Amino acid sequence: MSALPDGGEKQQRLKSLNHMVDYCMIPSCRKSQLVRYFDGASSSSCNERCDVCKQSPNPPLNGTEHARSVVACVQSMIKIDSNVSVKYLALTYRGSRSKEIVNEGYVNAQNHGSGSKDFNSKTMYKFIHLLITGGILQEKLRTVSDTKTTPLLVLGEKASQVLERDFKFVYYK
Repeated sequence: MSALPDGGEKQQRLKSLNHMVDYCMIPSCRKSQLVRYFDGASSSSCNERCDVCKQSPNPPLNGTEHARSVVACVQSMIKIDSNVSVKYLALTYRGSRSKEIVNEGYVNAQNHGSGSKDFNSKTMYKFIHLLITGGILQEKLRTVSDTKTTPLLVLGEKASQVLERDFKFVYYK
């Protein structure tokens, strides 16, 4: 994807990739997700034939305050250093005082440590990726060398909506 020039095709492929990630991460009926993706509406289920419907469901969690807090954290981190990766955000939001976080100055970022009680490493990465697929955060590819790119975080199209009072963000652990 990094070899594609910036533009419509690259954005469409990124959107498709985010749909695939959603399909894997969101615990709702697989059939319903596929019908919604191709048709736009879904009222039918799989009658408990898919992996999600066969398992006992995880209850939805209100992630609105954490979404707001993560957006503020990213804004603050970008002011310190514009090269914010998913890894650095996860470490910062969970309160890491590792050498790399201290050296980057992210221990001074707003909301450093705010997610330490509610997220372990795995659930933090999942939450961040849900914010990415939800358009709240966005990954921009930066070319490091001829054969290597690295994704860096920026605020997504929907980041400003997160700060509004009536915004709701639901996620599943």
